[in-house]
Amino acid sequence: MSSNLRYGIIAEGPGNLVLDNVATANGSSGIVLGGPGSVQGNSASQNVVTGINLFGIGGNRTAYRDNVVNANGTSAGVSGGTNLGGNSCNGAASCP
Repeated sequence: MSSNLRYGIIAEGPGNLVLDNVATANGSSGIVLGGPGSVQGNSASQNVVTGINLFGIGGNRTAYRDNVVNANGTSAGVSGGTNLGGNSCNGAASCP
């Protein structure tokens, strides 16, 4: 999803899986996942706020793995969630 006024992809509620997508140049976050779930194998770049924004019941019960996040509005590119590895943020082989 690209060039949306707000979010590229948004999924709310428990058990969602956001898998193998591209979210580019959106007006807010590229990928937003609320509730326990997982974000895997995605690319998020040039979004105004964050590449990936994760939140869920109980804090970090939402996880991310094997994503590429570059050149988003915040320096880290990822907000919230639990890093399960294999992610690349702004060319670094690690994400927050």
